[in-house]
Amino acid sequence: MIRATGLILLFSTLASAQEGAAVKPLKAGDPIPQTFRAFLAADQRFEKDSPKNRPKKLHDLVTDNGLNPVLVAFVRTAPAADTPAAKLARAMSGLVTTFKPERLGAFMLFITLDKEYQLEENRDPKAEAAANLSAQLQSGNVPFGLAAKESDATKAWGLSANEEIVVIYYNRMIVQKVWTFAADKLPTDDDIKAIQSCVETQLKPKR
Repeated sequence: MIRATGLILLFSTLASAQEGAAVKPLKAGDPIPQTFRAFLAADQRFEKDSPKNRPKKLHDLVTDNGLNPVLVAFVRTAPAADTPAAKLARAMSGLVTTFKPERLGAFMLFITLDKEYQLEENRDPKAEAAANLSAQLQSGNVPFGLAAKESDATKAWGLSANEEIVVIYYNRMIVQKVWTFAADKLPTDDDIKAIQSCVETQLKPKR
């Protein structure tokens, strides 16, 4: 409870400081700007009767992971199995397994909604597509969420409409590395390996 309250106060302070400031991409060394509330379309991390189990609800995975290291991917492409985003989700899930002792967290947010989830008319098919992809990939370590294409959160996180996939690795609420991919230059297998290597390099020395 104390940790959650502290994070809320931190995010409130950062939001106040950023009010009126120009939107700009996050870079290494930046603090995480604010929480990111999304509809949790799929989450296989917990047992069904666990109080931590939150699928089919609005949830904030930033606060959920607290000060632990986190790898998050923001994706503007619709959920589908034969996509770079799907390959990335598999890689992220593998990293979480490898670095379970370090409490590495990961989540993928599909920012494909035209409006906030509560107001989106076409939300159910999009949520179902994300849930189906999660089941197909068996990427149980990586919750899949849905969020609006444009919102206060996307602006605070510096997510440009020109970027199809943005991957951010942060630790103790400080950005360590950012990767951005445009629609005409989606992540290749080598790009995904580079992301994996970066996380491994940052976490392995701590063992």
